[in-house]
Amino acid sequence: MKLHFIYRYNALTYQGEWLSGNVVAQSKHEVIDQLIQQQKLPVKIRLYRVIIFQNSDKQYRIQLLEQLALLLHSGLALLPALTLLKEECRYLHWQCVLNDIIFHLNQGGALSKQLSRYPLYFPANLTHFIYIGEESGKLDEVLLLQTTQLKNQRDLIKKIIKAFQYPLFLLLTLIVITISMFDLCFT
Repeated sequence: MKLHFIYRYNALTYQGEWLSGNVVAQSKHEVIDQLIQQQKLPVKIRLYRVIIFQNSDKQYRIQLLEQLALLLHSGLALLPALTLLKEECRYLHWQCVLNDIIFHLNQGGALSKQLSRYPLYFPANLTHFIYIGEESGKLDEVLLLQTTQLKNQRDLIKKIIKAFQYPLFLLLTLIVITISMFDLCFT
């Protein structure tokens, strides 16, 4: 299902600092696991918002990957580029996802592995290509190619939907006329 939840939490770090923030997760147990991985002791967790993954999120994914590719191509390192994109992001759930990815990258994880933790936001085929880009050292080129492919896929879907609109209209009109003709014949 294309449904995610944003949980708001209050937590203590192991150094005794009080923190609050937001996390995208499927359940409170998943939030607790994420916070413990980040060396935070959860004190209070509550559901803040329900997120339904929509077409605007698919559009934002394309925009995010394109901007990341341009930042990497211009010579900016991966972590500062992702941090910059997170700060510029206007969607709370994307900010939470990017924040978690940045945290795990700081711990030494690979980008493709961190993206694969969010299959709704980053499909498996996309993360496989990003893995190839990481291994080959051409992540910026792979990201640009993937954004081009995602744009072409989006445009193709729009064209298919547009092509089916008129025949569907004709079919519905035919059904309405047929039903009304049967009604006239048998009354």
